[in-house]
Amino acid sequence: MKETEVIDRWQILSTHPQRLQADANNLHQAAQLVAMAGKYFIPETADDSHTASRWIPEKDLQLGNLITAGKQDFHVGLSYPDFALQILSADSTVLTSFPLNGKTFAQAFQWLWKQLEAQELDAGKLLPKMHFDIPDHPVKNGEPFRVEDFNHMQELAHHRTNGHLLHQYFRQLLHRDEELFIWPHHFDEGLYLPLTFEGEAPTSSVSFGLAMPDIYYPEPYFYVTTWEKVEKRALKDVKLSSPGHWHRQDWLGQVLETHFIVQAGTTASEQAGLGLSFLQQAINNALKVVGKNQEI
Repeated sequence: MKETEVIDRWQILSTHPQRLQADANNLHQAAQLVAMAGKYFIPETADDSHTASRWIPEKDLQLGNLITAGKQDFHVGLSYPDFALQILSADSTVLTSFPLNGKTFAQAFQWLWKQLEAQELDAGKLLPKMHFDIPDHPVKNGEPFRVEDFNHMQELAHHRTNGHLLHQYFRQLLHRDEELFIWPHHFDEGLYLPLTFEGEAPTSSVSFGLAMPDIYYPEPYFYVTTWEKVEKRALKDVKLSSPGHWHRQDWLGQVLETHFIVQAGTTASEQAGLGLSFLQQAINNALKVVGKNQEI
C-alpha cells in the first residue's frame, strides 16, 4: 500500500470525536457478543485472538473469526451503521441480522443462542461472560442499548477504516505480517510487534494502534508504546512534534487524539497527512527507544 492509497481511501472525519463517546461505549458492549461466540466456539489460541475480530472497511463491519463446527461455516459480526448483530456466511454474506437499538443484552444473547442452535451447535456452551471485565455501563445492568445518533455510528466506522488503513501502511513499511485485530477487552485495533528475543521469549517490542474512548481519553486516539525486558534508554531525549504528546498515566506511550485530525482540515490529504506524520515519527521514536537502528 502506498501513501497515496491511504489518502485516496481515507474517510473524511467531520464530527468532534468527543461527541462519539456514548455510542462508542454502546459498540464496546455489543462487541462482547462477537467475542463470546469466538471464546466458546473457536479453538483457544495462546494470544486470545480467537475472541478478537477484524475490521472489514468495505462493509463497515467488525467481523469475528470463522466458526467451523456447525452445519456450515459462519461468522458473527457487528455492523456499525445500523448497529446490528449479524450472522454471515464464510464469504461474509449476511444471513440474518438483529438490530440492537432498544434491545437489551439479554435479548441479543438469546438471539445469538438461537442462531447457534440453528447451526446445529450446542448453544448451551455459550455463556454471557468473558475472562476479563470491561467498564461499567447501563447495558451491563439490564438497560437497553440506546444509540444517541446513528450518524455517530457511521463516523466511528470512518475512524475504524482510517485507523485500519494507517495500520496496514505502517505494517507494510515495517515488513511485518502480524494480523490486524480488534481486541474485545480494550476495543482497540492494534499491532504488537516483538523485536528482539532470548530464545523464543521476546525481550523488546513496539505496539501501535487506534483506541476507542476509554478512562484516559474521551475520544478515539492513536497510540504507540514500547516495552523492554530490561529498560536501557531514557525518554527525555526523544522528541515528539505537537499535537502528538507523551502519555504517562499508568502506561507510557505516544498519543494523538483524533480531534486534532478533524481540526487538521477538511480534505483527505490534510487529515490523513497528520495521521501519517504522527505515526511515522512515533514509531521511529519507539524503535529508537528499544535500540533498533531502523527508521521507516
